[in-house]
Amino acid sequence: MTETRTTRPGLLRNSLANWTAYLLGAVANFFLSPFVVHHLGNTGYGVWVLMGSIVGYLGLLDLGVRSAVARFVAAHHASDDHDATSGTVVGALRLFVGLGTLAFAAGCVLALMVDRFFDVPPELVSVARTVIVMGSATIGISFIAGVFGGVIAGLQRFDIDSGLEVAFTAIRVLLVVLALRAGLGLLALVIIQFALTLLRGIAAFGICRRLYPEFSLRTDRPVGPAVRALLSFGLVTSVLHISTQVILYTDVVVIGALLPVAMVTFYTIAANLAEHARQLAGTVARVVTPRASAAQAQQGMASAGEVLLEAARWTSFVTVPVAVTFMLRGERFITLWMGPDYGPVSGPLIVLLAVTVWLSGGHMVSVSALMGVNKHYGLTFAFVSEAILNLGLSLALIEPLGLMGVAIGTVIPSLAVNLGYLPWYLKRTLGIQPRVFALNAWVRPTLAAAPFALATYFVEQTWAPETLAGFFLQVLALLPLVAAAVYLVGLPSPERARVSTMMQAAFTGLRRREVGS
Repeated sequence: MTETRTTRPGLLRNSLANWTAYLLGAVANFFLSPFVVHHLGNTGYGVWVLMGSIVGYLGLLDLGVRSAVARFVAAHHASDDHDATSGTVVGALRLFVGLGTLAFAAGCVLALMVDRFFDVPPELVSVARTVIVMGSATIGISFIAGVFGGVIAGLQRFDIDSGLEVAFTAIRVLLVVLALRAGLGLLALVIIQFALTLLRGIAAFGICRRLYPEFSLRTDRPVGPAVRALLSFGLVTSVLHISTQVILYTDVVVIGALLPVAMVTFYTIAANLAEHARQLAGTVARVVTPRASAAQAQQGMASAGEVLLEAARWTSFVTVPVAVTFMLRGERFITLWMGPDYGPVSGPLIVLLAVTVWLSGGHMVSVSALMGVNKHYGLTFAFVSEAILNLGLSLALIEPLGLMGVAIGTVIPSLAVNLGYLPWYLKRTLGIQPRVFALNAWVRPTLAAAPFALATYFVEQTWAPETLAGFFLQVLALLPLVAAAVYLVGLPSPERARVSTMMQAAFTGLRRREVGS
């Protein structure tokens, strides 16, 4: 039976599902990262990350189509126009078959030139070329698989999508550990990546057929209009995506071109930590796009703005304490996690990159909400400018400041866009006043994190842990301060009253069960 609007999970359930998948993935990567680095070595791991960054540029051929699929499927499903959904999916598949073929061809060309532009050790050149070719094939497969992922997102079934993510993450970790222990190296990693991407695409297709049996891969209507609609929406999204990818990957490419490849490892340790933390916001942002689209279709633009503010507030309640921990204890954490050789170099980098984590709640939720109401086109100028400035500053600062110069080149443009342009644009498009946005996205969450920050600083100065387990126990012991402060100063009065009602209802239900037993 088709999903109904009444059975579709709400924002909280979808967000919790995404957070669960994220947390399990983060834990897996947390334990896997030192294992991979120590088995491949700094140079081998640096080559893996560098080649992955090069292949990552091929992902820009996505052209924002997956996001467009989610947006249009959400709208078509809400209006019960199932034939339009079929046209959207068929058009996206035809488009991605061509783009996937192009990505593979481009990867083959890049593989031939890898030793001309990067300081890859001679014994690893052949391996690096194979990694790029296989990686580009994986990109092509992911394009096609992403269409069905877009359908699941459009149906707002992030609980199912997150379950799929958890399953494949577990399989990936198991296979990577077995492969590296067997001494198989980089080639095994890229083969595992390709195979799991293919299998996930097949699984996503099966889930789509079960959730939405009315949509078909055959349609009588011309798919040309659907393709044009996807590209019209997606090309703007693609510009935003390209800008983000440039910011993510260019730092690594700049370091790989101008410094020894081994230095990529030290920067990547900090950059990956920051990126994983930002994906805490990304888990909610994925939910916001179809939700804002449906809210606009049913209640108007003001309702979409309310979705944005609520999601930004709750997301930042989670990400700001993470940023605080990185700022105050980043070097110690990396030392305990990766080893004493990495903390002094990567630690100062994560302290600086934590600024982007602090900004991420308001940033990612805003972009996703604007995509949901098709008002994201105005972000292109700001995002492209941020990417260009990031690249320019990184190139200018890497020689005098080394890795810190690259990090500074990332943070300065991010501050300019998030504190300057984004609030202005939200006022123009959704009517959200800058002070209201800042209050919800950053001020309330920062005030709520203040007691946690003070306690974290005190613990770091007086009771430094000697083990990673001790570090995590200290953080967990201090987190109730965040929960209490969120309730007392972080929530608006109506929302505090709603939370109180929910807590009282939960407590009453618990007491009744105790009496009944």
